[in-house]
Amino acid sequence: MTPKANGKHRASEKPAPIDTTKAQAESSSKGVDLFGAESASAPYQVFARRYRSRSFDEVVGQDAIAKTLQNAIILGRTAHAYLFCGTRGVGKTSMARIFARALNAVDSLSQHDAIGDSIMRGQDLDVVEIDGASNRGVDDARDLIAGAGMSPARSPYKIYIIDEVHMLTQPAFNALLKTMEEPPAHVKFILCTTEPHKVPATIQSRCQRFDFRSIPTAAIAAHLHSVLHSEHLTADEAVVMQVARLANGSMRDGLSLLDRLVSAASGHVSVALARDVLGLPDEELLESMLAAIASGDPAAGLVAAATLLDQGMSCDHALDTIAARLRDALLLRVCGAESPLVELPAETRARMAVHAQKLDPSAIVHLIAICDASVRNVRGSAVPRAIFDAVIARLCMSEHFMSGAALLVGDSAAATSKKKVIDAPAVHVPAPLQPRGSSAAASQAPSAAVSAKPSTVFSGSPAQLVRASPSASPSASPSASPSTSPSTSPSTSPSTPQRSFATAVPPRKSPAPQVADANLADSAVTASVIKPDTDVEAVRRHPLVREAAEILDAAVSRVTLSTHSRVLPSNESSQSIESRST
Repeated sequence: MTPKANGKHRASEKPAPIDTTKAQAESSSKGVDLFGAESASAPYQVFARRYRSRSFDEVVGQDAIAKTLQNAIILGRTAHAYLFCGTRGVGKTSMARIFARALNAVDSLSQHDAIGDSIMRGQDLDVVEIDGASNRGVDDARDLIAGAGMSPARSPYKIYIIDEVHMLTQPAFNALLKTMEEPPAHVKFILCTTEPHKVPATIQSRCQRFDFRSIPTAAIAAHLHSVLHSEHLTADEAVVMQVARLANGSMRDGLSLLDRLVSAASGHVSVALARDVLGLPDEELLESMLAAIASGDPAAGLVAAATLLDQGMSCDHALDTIAARLRDALLLRVCGAESPLVELPAETRARMAVHAQKLDPSAIVHLIAICDASVRNVRGSAVPRAIFDAVIARLCMSEHFMSGAALLVGDSAAATSKKKVIDAPAVHVPAPLQPRGSSAAASQAPSAAVSAKPSTVFSGSPAQLVRASPSASPSASPSASPSTSPSTSPSTSPSTPQRSFATAVPPRKSPAPQVADANLADSAVTASVIKPDTDVEAVRRHPLVREAAEILDAAVSRVTLSTHSRVLPSNESSQSIESRST
């Protein structure tokens, strides 16, 4: 056949239809796409998604919550709204999906396996997952309320899983109040949040709250071992424990760290590889640092600290690492070498226990506090290396600093006791202040009680005390005072030649309130200055005494004004107050 005839024959033929289904099957089996390019048979899934919990028994560290939800399903006591609280990576969303699958993928449905798989993938029609961070407005809440009124497509319930619910706005929360309090019979809400304090109390009171706790380090390490076994990989025990500690209670963080190590390894994850990939400190350097602190060798401590920084560790991170190692030493010292609180391999535990025995528990607590306080200073300092080296030297010389502090405390205590012995003044109880407008009998009662003591508190002003003369007024005689009598105090007799200021003060007969000041009314100090054979009238006429009395009189007036200013009428002048006080 000629080429021309062949061309006519081809033009007359119709193109056969392409079977895309068969082509896709052949391409998937051969590892190529429809266009002939090579492609992977399935995309890679990270460990955090591939080993996500798919049943209540697989949820790690939340046995109590899983048991409660299972019993609620069995007994038919499921609530209409749940609130799952907890830190990141502890299984809140996984538990919500498992719970939704247990409610909707019942055995009576013919497609219960397909429904269960779609729920675990987050693609089911009747289980709606909403991201609270991107759908946080009141309009989104209105759409949710409108959709809640529609019946489920193929499952018993229509379940709304709202992740990061604390990101909703206040109007959105208010719009959901009525629906969450009395939802339709086929609607259930599962709210997940990492910050429950941001969820309004009106929402929390309409939900059954479950608090997911952080996963223990031992449980994370056991799950990581099972993942390595499923992947046909091996790793050192120290690496697994270190990854579990770095996860800080989050299973997702632990799986992500393990995924990084597995990607860098070639079948076995060693300690050296983990130190290079994750930037972990060298355990030998940390042990050398602890040994230098225990033996009080600042030179060895500074050398080990410099090596840590040379490996790429920042100053604040190095201090945090040292504080964590001191915490392990404290537990080993107090709780013993076999304590389960110490999350270290057996070999490292045994070596650290030897160094921990050289330190006192109280000293370790003090060193941890120093590291914690120094981290903040290092982060905000212009010379962080200088502060870091000073802290390392301070940790290694802790015994010297503690002995110096004890010496200072001893000197301070001795000085305080000596001062108390030399300068201890006599304590005199002042008369209480009387309210304004009290009766004369009530105003004289405090002076009568005080006058019976050796150190009498005078009632008048200091200027009146100086200006008063026993011979000028008959009322100045001690025998005429209503607060004292010759029978009760022999020293107040008129025939007694020795008199003091306190006995020369005339009694107050006015019903005006009396003012007594503890700092000005100490007559014992006044009596100690005057000798028994000194003429009282000569002392009163002395210029210095009169000047001091005027100064004290002004001070008493100021005290009186400040005491009665809150109870006096607003139109009362200060002159009337001063005249009444004198």
